[in-house]
Amino acid sequence: GIVGGGLGSLGSNQFKFKLNKGHVDFQSKFAHRSFVTMGIAAGVATVFTAPIGGVLIAFEDCGSFYLGSTKMFWQCFLATCSGVFVNQLLRLSVKHGDLSFFDTTKYTRAFALYMDSDADYAQVYRFTWWEVLVFALMGCVAGLLGSAFVKMHMWVHRTRWRLNPTPWGRVAEAVMIAALTAGIAITIGRFSPCSPLPEDVQDYPTTTATTADSANGSSSYQNPHMDGLWCPEGQYSAYGTLFLTPAGVSLKEVLHLGQTVDNPNQFEWGALASYSVFVFFGLALSYGCAVSGGTMVPLLTAGACYGRLCAKIVRVALQSAGNEAAASAISHTTYAVVGAAVLQSGASRMTMSIAVLVLETCGALELTVPLMIAIFFAKAVGDLTGTGLYDAYIALKGVPYLPEDEISYEQKMIAEKLDVQEVMTSDLVCLPPLPTVGHVVRILKTYKHNAFPVVEADSEGEGSGLGDEGEKSEAGFPVRNMVGYVFRSQILSMLDKGIGFLDQDEACYDVDTAGKEEVLRMVEDLKNVPVKRDARAQGEVISSLSQEDVECRLDLRPFMQLDPCIVSSTANVAKAYRLFQKMGLSHLYVAPPGPRRVIGVITRKDLTFENCQLQLGERASFEMKSVARAQGGDDPPSLTTSGSVSRSRVTGRELDGEPGLENDGGKELWRVSGRHRRRR
Repeated sequence: GIVGGGLGSLGSNQFKFKLNKGHVDFQSKFAHRSFVTMGIAAGVATVFTAPIGGVLIAFEDCGSFYLGSTKMFWQCFLATCSGVFVNQLLRLSVKHGDLSFFDTTKYTRAFALYMDSDADYAQVYRFTWWEVLVFALMGCVAGLLGSAFVKMHMWVHRTRWRLNPTPWGRVAEAVMIAALTAGIAITIGRFSPCSPLPEDVQDYPTTTATTADSANGSSSYQNPHMDGLWCPEGQYSAYGTLFLTPAGVSLKEVLHLGQTVDNPNQFEWGALASYSVFVFFGLALSYGCAVSGGTMVPLLTAGACYGRLCAKIVRVALQSAGNEAAASAISHTTYAVVGAAVLQSGASRMTMSIAVLVLETCGALELTVPLMIAIFFAKAVGDLTGTGLYDAYIALKGVPYLPEDEISYEQKMIAEKLDVQEVMTSDLVCLPPLPTVGHVVRILKTYKHNAFPVVEADSEGEGSGLGDEGEKSEAGFPVRNMVGYVFRSQILSMLDKGIGFLDQDEACYDVDTAGKEEVLRMVEDLKNVPVKRDARAQGEVISSLSQEDVECRLDLRPFMQLDPCIVSSTANVAKAYRLFQKMGLSHLYVAPPGPRRVIGVITRKDLTFENCQLQLGERASFEMKSVARAQGGDDPPSLTTSGSVSRSRVTGRELDGEPGLENDGGKELWRVSGRHRRRR
């Protein structure tokens, strides 16, 4: 996500270089969100070798609202496939010592223990119809475990920040947690009971034979996934094999060890139970400390142990019932894969993305139906008993996140009974169209808002009567009309680049007299790339202003946004929620109720590309005719059909200027500002 977000902003102010070239806009807010999404998708897909799962995780769990359409989907998919292909090419080539070597038959999946040529997935991933009910029950229990994990971890996280807020204290905490977990793992591994190697260990794909006695030629076998540690030859550490192995490797062992020989007895009951508890509670304690780590692999590992335990329970139950045939048909690998997916879903509340990720990384295409059923029950039970891990962090950080899902019945009932004016912030911090630089600096220092409404100037023309909060009518609304709004980043860029400054004898910042190249340069200078400008990074810009600059005025009119999204104060909150959710808004201004002048209506047909192209040609033809008449010459040849003039006037291009700017340059200002905004 960081790499993707930085790619669109790639550039250097010092070397006058920016990535944005031609008609491709990499630096808009939408492009930035798209790059972040593609970066997240490509990163997840490359790490787990799951191109489809990476795309689904980016869209299901990493977007505040739907980021695009089919185009965005295939762009993410192209990024994930490219990343997976390059990673796979390098791994296979380097592994075999020949950079030109590429053989997919030697390919090993991210969570697979053996190569695809050795693993017979069609025989391994098997289940019967009644086992789907067992998987659903596993999902319900996993949902409860996931909610318990989230609540326990959030308590640990709050306690951590309350008792240990200093940076060095957090480093010491990470060292202590590392020492504690390592000590527990080493102690358990050292005193672990030893188990004999399976009789058919020589049939395991990773087993190697060693000659112990050259006289009689007796052979012994070694398997890297059955670590002997402190055990004698011919035996392996039942607990140390799991506890003294990285979580990623132990996950593969729990999922797949023994699947090629259909031998499920490599792991004892106690080893699986103790290791799953160790990972479960260790993750709740360590996640969020000063260590770069995530929850994906540990939760999958604990879930795989949970699945194997469930398989052992079902097998013992069937044997007790005298059904040896059904007991022998139980696939421990199938239960381990389902257990890994449901525990991860129970904690994170991810559904389809986790299912596809597990299917791709384990090669478990045969388990699509039972996986989705089990994950559904895990999420349903988890939602009933608590919130997801990532949603809990969003609430803890106070992020105003609006879920894309349909709001609940209770929330919808409340939102439909409340009006917008009952939840809005009425203390607006407004700016006049021509404030002094000193007034603007005071506003920027006092308030941390990201955007400021621009309202009509008062009778004295300065707008100082607004103060900071602005004059208000008896109904609580500002007296003067809003003519636009301006972002903090725009104001800081104007102050930094010296754009829009007016001396005392100047009436307006004349953009129209500037050449095309200068206007384009001005637009580039106002872009917030590659330097981010916000309330925390404004000190350098403000300190660079001289006393002469502070006494100047700043003309906001050519650069402010003239088309704010406005909703009536009597609209219900549910409507405002949908506007924010579907349009990705950061601000929604509220207007007083009452009758308003209607100048037209827009339908879907009016927004089609063909109609917009036609209207642009009509406007160009009308403007050419107007210029020719003003110069006293003949009308140029018509570019459109008859009636273009009236249509152009109806679209608002010949209205009496922008409302609220009723000065002599009102119409000219509208023309210049509109053109400037469209080019941006």
